[in-house]
Amino acid sequence: MRKPPLFCLLLAGVPLALSVPAAQAAAPFNVDALSATGVYSEAWTINSAGTVGGISDNGGTLAGTIWPKLQQAMSVGPQGSNASWVYGINKAGLAVGARQTIDGTLAAYASYRGQNVDLPSLRSTPVYQNDYADEVNDSGQAVGYSIDDSGVPRAVTWVNGSVVDLTPDAATNTAGAFGINNNGVITGNRNGSAVEWVGGTMTELNLPRPADVPADANLFSDGRSINDNGDVVGYVAWNTESEAGYRAFIWSSGMTTYLKPFDVGWSECIAYGVNIKREVVGGCSSRTQPTTRPFIWSNGVMKDPGLLPGDTSGFAQAINDKSYVVGYSTGGGGGTRAVRWR
Repeated sequence: MRKPPLFCLLLAGVPLALSVPAAQAAAPFNVDALSATGVYSEAWTINSAGTVGGISDNGGTLAGTIWPKLQQAMSVGPQGSNASWVYGINKAGLAVGARQTIDGTLAAYASYRGQNVDLPSLRSTPVYQNDYADEVNDSGQAVGYSIDDSGVPRAVTWVNGSVVDLTPDAATNTAGAFGINNNGVITGNRNGSAVEWVGGTMTELNLPRPADVPADANLFSDGRSINDNGDVVGYVAWNTESEAGYRAFIWSSGMTTYLKPFDVGWSECIAYGVNIKREVVGGCSSRTQPTTRPFIWSNGVMKDPGLLPGDTSGFAQAINDKSYVVGYSTGGGGGTRAVRWR
């Protein structure tokens, strides 16, 4: 399930505020606002053509949005929704996401050139439905999660108009699929561990415990994105009775690299996107202030791409193979706005 990265998470009763030290180096990137000042928006995805997807305020309603160009927003999503979100978009412009229906349930949907359709659910009735589509590849195969009739969140893929349960076994108590590449390889999590599915066969990534995480800490890991080389990025969340944290990782052919943060104060990091060049994006924080900073990681070096003028917090959500990055910037007088870095 997608979660807004501007947050203070609670892990086993231990609060962790994402934050940032005051001093930052000059940003080596250009940052552009996708929406007008004062219009709430966030960017979640970008395809190879540079089309961006996310959400924006459309007359008081949060609506799934596509930006073909800067400052050029198009609302998408089925009519009769309280809210909608775009989480993935492929090369052809097929967008997928979730919408809140009038009765408050959540339905996964797809949108293409003004045509919208709800995606099939594992539930036999829409009552208590809670489905998300998180990503779609260039073949039109989407992934996400769906809550079944017994109330278990399960990782699913939608292929040729049908929903397929990737975790049908009785031992699964929670699962979700969040990334898929153009080879059909999927990543996500099952029962608190990051996994991948190749040809329908699930394998745990078996991430090692980060060296700086206490030996008695509980671990939860999540695969968030996968590129066409099969490199997976995501995060390990950990907690003890007195503290908690996050470590961003990239996993390649069985080898795990935990991303070195900006400095020792930037230890709490989450990776959300990766491209074919193994450039990784996400957000980092310290433990002193409730703000986040975006990051772009490449060749072992993590950089802060900067924010819109006057803003103090932000997050990088996705990156395409041309190294265009999207996310949001907030904390200043312009409100929360979807942005693109290049």
